[in-house]
Amino acid sequence: MDGTMEASNWVMRCDSHPAMLAAARAGLGIAIAQIPTIKTDPRLQILLPDLELPRLDTWVVTHEDLRHVPKVRALFDRLVEGFKTYR
Repeated sequence: MDGTMEASNWVMRCDSHPAMLAAARAGLGIAIAQIPTIKTDPRLQILLPDLELPRLDTWVVTHEDLRHVPKVRALFDRLVEGFKTYR
């Protein structure tokens, strides 16, 4: 390897998905993003279409005392339906 992946050659490293996307949009490099996000932003493009990443589970959770509150229940039901549609 020629050393291009060494941390000393990195312009930016972060754990914030919005910050990674902002950096990619600004031309600082590449980022991992969900395909629907890429498809809705003309500043982003798919670079490795055949690269398969592992799927991650999504958990919708709240404190046990709140799970039966009608507004919280309604929000959770909507989130679950939205995630099913998004998937």
